[in-house]
Amino acid sequence: MLMRTTLVTTVLLFTPFLAQANFDLTLRSRHTTFPVEGVKKINDEKTPAIQGIHLTIGGRWVQWDNGSDAGVYDFEKRVVIRVDSHAQRLDEESMYALLSGRTAELDNRLMLGNVVRASKAENNPMAPTLVEHQLSLRHDAKRPSGIERKSAGSEQTFLWQQKELFAYSKEIVPLPAAARDLYIRYVRYTIGGHPEILADLEKLDGVPRWIRYSDPAYGDTRQLELINSKETPNAPYVLPALKKATLANTDAAAAAAVVILAGAGEGYRWYRGQVAKDQVMLAMRITAGKLNHIQTHLREARQ
Repeated sequence: MLMRTTLVTTVLLFTPFLAQANFDLTLRSRHTTFPVEGVKKINDEKTPAIQGIHLTIGGRWVQWDNGSDAGVYDFEKRVVIRVDSHAQRLDEESMYALLSGRTAELDNRLMLGNVVRASKAENNPMAPTLVEHQLSLRHDAKRPSGIERKSAGSEQTFLWQQKELFAYSKEIVPLPAAARDLYIRYVRYTIGGHPEILADLEKLDGVPRWIRYSDPAYGDTRQLELINSKETPNAPYVLPALKKATLANTDAAAAAAVVILAGAGEGYRWYRGQVAKDQVMLAMRITAGKLNHIQTHLREARQ
């Protein structure tokens, strides 16, 4: 199973695309929450409810700037370079390490989900489809996801067990296929979304006017709205003239990637870390009072 996940990760790094021109996109990000039974909300002051994002899509890269956080995903060099304005430096991070960190986190959450399932508890917050949706990484492509598609009015919705995972506007903003795929790659790295859903987006003749990601396990929703798009001449990205700090030790980079789950900014990375911690605590609360039952299942699994 690890080999299968590793192959999927490799595809994410090496899928060929090459935009022939740059595209400047103006986005509006909205972050909201909704109540989920048994889940305590985080008072997340580091993530603004509404935030403007300037996105530039180049030949093999995507550069972002939301006013407080900036950087570039360089898919040709397979690195992420973040601008640390406080430390006045550029932090370089390997995409190999970043995706291997996601893979490790995927396995961790699936393991906890198995424990919850063994307890016969309802509403498993770490069911395979939910975890794949949160980390935007498929663990077993042969396992049916259970995701249902619903088209109504001006939007397309994706449901799992009657809960919304994702939705997008049927109004499509034209973009070349290469630029569209890079935009979806940005969504995958910064917000999330089940790979099966993102594969549907890659079939469109552009990008939706808006997309909405929902996490029914925790009650988290993020919407990206495309306000404006403009084609500009093909040119390389430009970063501030700051000292570059690289992670020379690849093992250390991989370990760091387990903690930094590809959030677009420091605040959002911190937030997602808190979400992960709360999900673990939620799993433990769900299984409270049933430990003997769980231990029996674990002993049977070892035999």
